[in-house]
Amino acid sequence: MEKGNLIQGKYEVLELLGQGGMSKVYLVLDLKLGKKWAAKEIVRPQNDREEHIYVQSAMTEVATMKRLDHPALPRIVDVVEERNGIYVIMDYIEGESLESMLKREEHLEIETVLKWAKELCEVLDYLHRQEPPIIYRDMKPGNIMVSHNGNIKLIDFGSVREYKGQSKEDTVCLGTRGYAAPEQFGGKGQSDVRTDIYSLGMTLYHLLTGEEPWENAAELLLEGDRQTKLTDGWKYIIRKCIWRNPNLRYQTCPELLRDLNHYEKLNKKCRQKSRRRKSIIERGGKVIRVTILVFILLVIIQETEFGPILKEKMTDCFDKIKKAEKPEWLSAFIDMLDFSLQKIYHFFNLQRSSLNFLGL
Repeated sequence: MEKGNLIQGKYEVLELLGQGGMSKVYLVLDLKLGKKWAAKEIVRPQNDREEHIYVQSAMTEVATMKRLDHPALPRIVDVVEERNGIYVIMDYIEGESLESMLKREEHLEIETVLKWAKELCEVLDYLHRQEPPIIYRDMKPGNIMVSHNGNIKLIDFGSVREYKGQSKEDTVCLGTRGYAAPEQFGGKGQSDVRTDIYSLGMTLYHLLTGEEPWENAAELLLEGDRQTKLTDGWKYIIRKCIWRNPNLRYQTCPELLRDLNHYEKLNKKCRQKSRRRKSIIERGGKVIRVTILVFILLVIIQETEFGPILKEKMTDCFDKIKKAEKPEWLSAFIDMLDFSLQKIYHFFNLQRSSLNFLGL
């Protein structure tokens, strides 16, 4: 469609807003009402084999959106069928996509992302509470608009499907690689509400770090240097969203929303756990290094008078370790090493005294 073209003589094309896959979105002017709308053109495929899937997908999107009423979702006001395609006339959202923002700002502020995450959770929960549940299946920055008042709008329902309890897996594999959950590509079960939670987690990762996720990246995203870009609270939330196994993810959006609503408390708790874990790892590292040292020195002095004493003390300490609870076993182990080091220190003092006495 070119600027100035008419759709069914009713809507004048003003400009191309965007395109992707088999669709284009235009800004059009309603000649009768003098109002601007967005017109999504779904182009018909060239071969007959894909025609049925095309029509079915387009009609599913239209039928789904027509029965929805939520401030974060655009309304459909008209559907026009022409020879070359179907035009879905809907609310025009004046604003900017999060994809566009990320290109300009690289990553976004935590407070802002937290606000948007709550709004996205609420709109996904609205979709999931429909009967049957509606699975969005294409959450990503490019499909999220921010209106001039700062609120979120979810666009592009071309990948939606209704959840079917009797299905074992999706009949059509749809979704954007990197953001889409493993089950969206067949062989790993049917997409459900947890599928949208996965793609929301990947989207939040992108918004907070500026790093675009890639296919099969879930296991790597929160490792190494990448973690430094996220607070401990966000690490916990995103990790729980993007497990490959859906049973390990948040099971519903309200469950995720509870953590988002108590983010500061969660972040503080996760930070304390992280510090304790780091402290244990550091202490464990010291224990390992000291253990190696003690072992080497014990080999040297095993034939001395201290050998039987150390063996008895170590046996006693290992008995304590076996009986100790988790918080106590490390202390018992350290106590054993401390005793061993004292004896080793005493041994070398004696050797030094002998050498001095001999004048060496």
